[in-house]
Amino acid sequence: MSILRRSCRVVVGALLVGLAASCSPPPPPSAETAALEGSLLTVADVGDSFIVESRGQVGLSGGGICPQSDFGFDDVGVVRASFVSTVGGDEVSLVEMLRAVEPGELDVFFPALRAAYQACHGVVWTDYGDTQTVELMTGPDVGDDRIAVRARHGDPPFDGRHDNVRIVYVRSGNTFAEINVSETLENAEDSTSVSDAEFGRIVAEAIAKLSR
Repeated sequence: MSILRRSCRVVVGALLVGLAASCSPPPPPSAETAALEGSLLTVADVGDSFIVESRGQVGLSGGGICPQSDFGFDDVGVVRASFVSTVGGDEVSLVEMLRAVEPGELDVFFPALRAAYQACHGVVWTDYGDTQTVELMTGPDVGDDRIAVRARHGDPPFDGRHDNVRIVYVRSGNTFAEINVSETLENAEDSTSVSDAEFGRIVAEAIAKLSR
């Protein structure tokens, strides 16, 4: 489940991080979403082992999560901050995305997103030759609600080289936030470069900045 954008192709397992579901251009961010750009994380927030890869307003195409769920992300405009670290020689990617939504929209969207991940939890499937799976995790206690998941794809059954992505979705008022960190691990026992505790701290900082 690569977090890199693939254009002009439907990809099962796509997340809001930008896997393309069609060739039509996604919408630009709304004025309300664009106003959130000043609340994005900075290097001072995430740690000086990271550098800024990109920052600004982008349109993203949506997609599904797994074959057991018909849930799909819509094409949306977001503000995004992307960071990369190569500490220890392994590239680690950290991405934050924010989107302002209409009042009441998250009352429907967030339960649907949780139900989709519950349906996909532990499911293993193959997509374009990659073995993939997602699992629910315990996320940091932030915002009004949150969903934390781990997505993996690569060598089955993930006891060899594979991509490991941790994602936290947060509902904070009328803002939908996604923060994810991804890296390639050599086997199931590898330690992540960013610990769960440190990732939780970064997520908490991201949500705290929304109220400043």
